Amino acid sequence: YYMACYVSAGVLTIRLPNIPVTGKVFIVKDASGDSATNNITVTTVGGVVNIDGAPTFIINTDYRSLQFVFTGSAYEIF
Repeated sequence: YYMACYVSAGVLTIRLPNIPVTGKVFIVKDASGDSATNNITVTTVGGVVNIDGAPTFIINTDYRSLQFVFTGSAYEIF
């Protein structure tokens, strides 16, 4: 799934599902180029599944795009 995020009006939180199909990939992109000012927080529903060992990941670089893959028990960024 691809999520184009427009954060020119303010911060945004993306909540990935806790238990999707293993190998499912989610792409999150700062489409407006404003995440250095208005961060995009990526977490899971309730923050119970880690993303690269942490409960959240902050996108704070303009126009950054990241891919999150579910490994069966957590998300990894690539």
